[in-house]
Amino acid sequence: MGLQTTTLQETTITNKNQIINLSEFILQEKHLKILGKGLSFVPSPRFDQFTWIKDLNLFARKLALHEVFVKKDERQAKQLGITPEDFPYLRTLMDLLDENEEPTVEISRKFKNKSKYTPSFSEFSSIDLFVKLVTNEINNLEIIPWKKEQNLSREERIALRELKNEKSIEIKASDKGGNIVIMSKSDYKEMCLRIIGDPEGYTLLTFNPTEKYFLELDKLLQKGVMDGHISEELKKSLLPLRPTTPTLYSLPKIHKSLINPPGRPIIAGNNSLTEKLSQFVDHYLHPFVEEIPSYTRDTQNALQYLEDVIVPPDTTLASFDVVSLYNNIPHEQGIKACRYFLSKKFDEEMTNFIIQLLTYILTHNFFLFDGKYYLQTRGTAMGTSCAPSYANLYLALWEETVVFTEKTKKYTTNVSKWFRYIDDIFLLWHGSENLLNEWLNELNTNNIGLTLTLVNSKEKLQFLDLMIEIEKNTLQTKLYRKETSTNNLLNWESYHPIPLKLGIPIGQYLRARRNCSNLRDFQEEANRLREMFRTKGYPNRCLKRAYKKALLSDRKKLLIPKKKISGEKQIRFIATYDKGWNEIKEICHKYWPILQMDENISNVISKSATFTARRSTNLKDILVHSHFSTKESITHWLKSKPGIRRCGHCKACPFVDNSECFNSTVTGKTFPIKESITCETMKVIYLITCTCKKQYVGKTYQQFKKRVLQHINSVINITETPISRHVWANHNGDPKCLSFQAIEAITLGPRR
Repeated sequence: MGLQTTTLQETTITNKNQIINLSEFILQEKHLKILGKGLSFVPSPRFDQFTWIKDLNLFARKLALHEVFVKKDERQAKQLGITPEDFPYLRTLMDLLDENEEPTVEISRKFKNKSKYTPSFSEFSSIDLFVKLVTNEINNLEIIPWKKEQNLSREERIALRELKNEKSIEIKASDKGGNIVIMSKSDYKEMCLRIIGDPEGYTLLTFNPTEKYFLELDKLLQKGVMDGHISEELKKSLLPLRPTTPTLYSLPKIHKSLINPPGRPIIAGNNSLTEKLSQFVDHYLHPFVEEIPSYTRDTQNALQYLEDVIVPPDTTLASFDVVSLYNNIPHEQGIKACRYFLSKKFDEEMTNFIIQLLTYILTHNFFLFDGKYYLQTRGTAMGTSCAPSYANLYLALWEETVVFTEKTKKYTTNVSKWFRYIDDIFLLWHGSENLLNEWLNELNTNNIGLTLTLVNSKEKLQFLDLMIEIEKNTLQTKLYRKETSTNNLLNWESYHPIPLKLGIPIGQYLRARRNCSNLRDFQEEANRLREMFRTKGYPNRCLKRAYKKALLSDRKKLLIPKKKISGEKQIRFIATYDKGWNEIKEICHKYWPILQMDENISNVISKSATFTARRSTNLKDILVHSHFSTKESITHWLKSKPGIRRCGHCKACPFVDNSECFNSTVTGKTFPIKESITCETMKVIYLITCTCKKQYVGKTYQQFKKRVLQHINSVINITETPISRHVWANHNGDPKCLSFQAIEAITLGPRR
């Protein structure tokens, strides 16, 4: 059912929750209520028994892998004639004696693909017993019914479902300010097309270039292996076998206009062809960024620059902003800058190799939008890992060769402070305003597509999230909020862990104390924060505690970055925060001593069960999507009967169970198979059920029958796999105990 319509004017005037409705739909009170909770809000999730058991086994796998490596170290120590306790020190010494400038082993480890190897828990009695006892209790756990502990009313759940299913609108976070923007699908499409319609920046492709680009990258990386720049193992890590097609989305810049707002283009490239490659290139570029004289890490770093600065009379506060930096860097100039810095540390061959990889990233930046493929031909994509370093080094060379030179001393002698956060530059100017504007015009006269805007004032100026003011020859700062900024603090009712929610006010009050150089401004900001938190349902007690902590903090210490404590990494139990959290934590506490008694793992786990919460699905996951398409999927009325059917002519058929549903031996529940699947179907999730009631869930992109035969052959050939180990340990190696069902076809969509 569609939402009702109204005019743009009516919607924006009556908006109470900083929800900007630019579409022609009325947002009823129930819709405003659910959206007013913020996109970070997590509705109460159900208790997911299967996911808990999966996470338990993943935790146990980490422990088992640690045991495997301990035993490996013991064997190597014995061969070398030293004690196992001394072996880690020997390894450290060998690393220190490595004369290579670049620790290739460490790089390979950093970018290494995650191993899929799982040791058999039966080899480690304490781990095996812990898993069995905890699994048994999880299976018997009775959780309070989901509907009795809901943080959304029935009306709000209906509203959420309506917004999710409404096909005519796009919901996005605003570019700045934390607003929620609702646009019609057609307006959102037009906003994006205005960006990618620029012929100087984008080209429409007539085909999906994934396969072509994959082969080019494979060839480039293979040359790197042949030349000794990377290992074969590292090459495999940098080359994804099944890359996802990047997609473009835009964040509406409503702070610039509410009528046809421009958009900030971002390319989502998770698991894309260049994701790992970009991270690898950034590994080499980023260290140079930190050495740039003007480099500003964050607000805390900017405050360090401003602390104790004496401001002479007639000083002007000024800021330069580089217009659309990421999209306007000419490839030739950006590559030139990176080569300049890389050549300071690496030899010509290694520099050339890194530059070749960077060039590949820049010239193969393609994406999918509304069913069509595009290539970005200028600049770099916001969203790729190396983009900030690339942009920083481009401007660093510009500062070195254009801004601060002998020719520009006429201007630069009037600058006492100059620091930059990517494309935002702050400076203290001691010359005339005419001279400052003259310098701006000169800097904007270039052939590299660089355009600066200038804001200047004798009194106060905004930079990052700071308002900087001149007061009695000193610089005073306070927290700055944009006019369009809204209260996007996490709602107290959101299904997040209580300790996390209690920590948010502490972080916000400490930020205010750090940004406000005098107590008067801090008090004003603290009052504002209190109202914002109270609106979001936070209890007074936690706000008072957070305020007191910030008030009593030494501001000078808040300007010093906290040192990262390096030490032995502990293995933690990572799980999704849902209804079973407290109960399962108690269960693990009860059986934790079993793990503590194992001397091989007691040093990598805490004295009591330590959990790390993974959040459940929030409103952003439900309502906001990066991939955009106006094409609707076609539903055919004529379909084969749902279920898994043998093809009748392959070797896998005897092991495939003809069925229309599958059963969980853990819960006893029955689930329907919704698609029509045969042995020859590709891309499926499958279930293996043993005669002893053990089950295994897997996923394959190849034909189902091929995966079945791989499992059967692993048993026959006694290959070291979980299935083979189980069959040989419990069923004398007879694969006939296994029954296979494909239970769901994987729909990958146009991006895969």
